[in-house]
Amino acid sequence: GVRPDRRDALLILGALHSEHTRDARKAAGCYERALALDPWDADTGVALARVWDEAEEPLEALSVLRRVMEIRPADVSIKCMAANNLLSRRDRDCFPLFEEALELDPNHVEGLRGYGVALRVLDRDHASAQAAYRIALRLKPDDAATLVNMGVLAASSEQVDVGDAMDWFRKAIATDPKNVHAHLER
Repeated sequence: GVRPDRRDALLILGALHSEHTRDARKAAGCYERALALDPWDADTGVALARVWDEAEEPLEALSVLRRVMEIRPADVSIKCMAANNLLSRRDRDCFPLFEEALELDPNHVEGLRGYGVALRVLDRDHASAQAAYRIALRLKPDDAATLVNMGVLAASSEQVDVGDAMDWFRKAIATDPKNVHAHLER
């Protein structure tokens, strides 16, 4: 069987490289070796995907996430991670993943927010994006990322409403004063 002490040591070493030394490549190597010992460990797969994202290797991250989705096909958060990975590269393949995630959990705030961003950015469908954001805000009114996205939507719509955009950004900052993204959008 798998020697748990070796696998655990690799996981700890991977976390140390990821969190403290910020050496994503070394962290990825540790997580890959841990996965070689236990290929069904979805949590290690998620950690590896995050590290590949940090290393700005989105295709590597997506490859790992696809494997993890085979292990956990009903995990909404993993589907959203993969969809956001695709969205970051403006790949329309994000839509089916967001839709699958929201079919499994229609109240998943991250999924609603990501789907809204995809609708706004890829389809230029501001009305549907706003509807997704509003549902997310009904579920979690203090979600700074969704508040920021409402501000971006107000600022980028055909009838730009700077005042409305500023109101959304202020709400985001009030909710999470350390949210750099909200401050940058001001």
